[in-house]
Amino acid sequence: MSEQIRDRYDHLCVPDGRALSELPSGRRGVTEAGQMRDGRRGSHGGQVGHQPIIGFSPQARLDEIAADLRRLESDLGEADSVEDKANKALKELESEHRAHELFLRTTWSDLDVATLTERLDRLAQQRKEALADKALKAFEEERLELVERSRDCRDAEQKEQARLTAAEEEHAALADRTDAAWRHLLRLEEIEEPCLDRMDLLLREHLDGRPVAADDFEPRILGPFVKVLNSQANAVASEGKAAYDQLVNAFTTYQRVYKDPDLTTDPELSYEEFKAILDGHLESGVDKAKETFADYTTTFAGLEVMHLNTAYQNETEMIFRRLEQVNSILRDQPYGADGRGRISIAVRPGGMPDEAVTFLHRLSEITSHSTHDLSYDEARARFTLFKDVVEQLEDSRTADPLLDVRRHLRLEAQHRDEEGALIAIHDTLAGKSGGESQELTMFIIAAAIRYQVGSLEDDKPRFAPVFLDEGMVKADPETTQRAASVWKRLGFQPIIAVPLDKHESVMVEADLCWSVSKDAAGRSRLDWMRPHAASSTVQSDQR
Repeated sequence: MSEQIRDRYDHLCVPDGRALSELPSGRRGVTEAGQMRDGRRGSHGGQVGHQPIIGFSPQARLDEIAADLRRLESDLGEADSVEDKANKALKELESEHRAHELFLRTTWSDLDVATLTERLDRLAQQRKEALADKALKAFEEERLELVERSRDCRDAEQKEQARLTAAEEEHAALADRTDAAWRHLLRLEEIEEPCLDRMDLLLREHLDGRPVAADDFEPRILGPFVKVLNSQANAVASEGKAAYDQLVNAFTTYQRVYKDPDLTTDPELSYEEFKAILDGHLESGVDKAKETFADYTTTFAGLEVMHLNTAYQNETEMIFRRLEQVNSILRDQPYGADGRGRISIAVRPGGMPDEAVTFLHRLSEITSHSTHDLSYDEARARFTLFKDVVEQLEDSRTADPLLDVRRHLRLEAQHRDEEGALIAIHDTLAGKSGGESQELTMFIIAAAIRYQVGSLEDDKPRFAPVFLDEGMVKADPETTQRAASVWKRLGFQPIIAVPLDKHESVMVEADLCWSVSKDAAGRSRLDWMRPHAASSTVQSDQR
């Protein structure tokens, strides 16, 4: 061990970092401030050729880097100067190159001024002779005339093109009118003869009863007649709109009462269906319709509403059955000052809002005598009740208070003796001592959690660990023992944290005990304690 320590930690203590950097190569050292050096290694910093220790000064290295930068800047300036000279020489060479290329492309005839002048004079003389030629002059005049005529032809062509475009547009408009006329003629051909007879009759009435002649089809006669027909058509359209509105109102009233999801209030969509309903009523008669309505109401009340009522009753019964499961466990659990009492959870109606009372009463009325035939008046009354029930259930904000059974029941803790005689009913903690309050609270909380996490199919809760932080600090040892044992009896594994002066009564029911303490230095400590003994630390484990 001494050799290992000497080999790993043979550091020489020096006053500061400068002294640390002056140690011989390979010598390990440490300063009074805790800076270390291990040969060429250190905690941070340093480059090759420098002492790698904590707290070293990089100034020397920075000076070297600054000198290198200045040297590089000087070299860079010289390089830039050389580059500028090279670029200037390159531009001069390129200029000379372009001049040589131009020289090579130039021929001697391009430079012979006398020859060029002689050639220019010769061409001018030829032009003068050509202008003096009468035939050529006639050709030139004819060319100018043809150019002028060509310009006039182009102007005329543009005008004709414009006229052609206008004619095509007019032709398209006439074609549209022709198509419209043909469509109108086809519609006229589809009119049945009685309609034509009706038109003839209206025309004779317009002509004060005289026979219709060919001249009567002139615009001066037909114009006023068409106005009369338009006036009559508008009157018929108004009557049709009024009839349409009446149908909408009738369909809306029907839907408001019967609420058939397969129908709409639009006559264009559901007219035939409503007509079939009306024809059925007319065919079978009002009495048959009333009988059908009564049968429908009886069937619906006997099935749908009864299902709702049955579900409500089943939910209530389920609460009673689950509480009975909890009470069966509590029957053998001691309670009270003498330990001979028992606690049970009782359920009774209470806290039900008036709306829920009225709602349940309506359900009962709807389902009453559901197997008997109803008269039409009885069916209407029952259907009105059913309609009110449905409207209340359409909104979850109003449905929840009506259907939530838990809001309609009141729980109370009943304290009984060994013979089952009632001693007290606890629905509040008022008037009880601290120990009594804690015992009753533990029993109620344990029973409530057992109810929530238990089930009728299993005699154990879905989870067992329950943490209680100083849950019974005000109770005496006997009360604490009873309150702790009720958790175990209900199938839980209670983990209870209590002050030191309360641990003895808890240890009677405990299977494992640990004592938690903390020393003056703030270090916590766990000591295992033997169950069923007030003190007897047999093993400790510092954490």
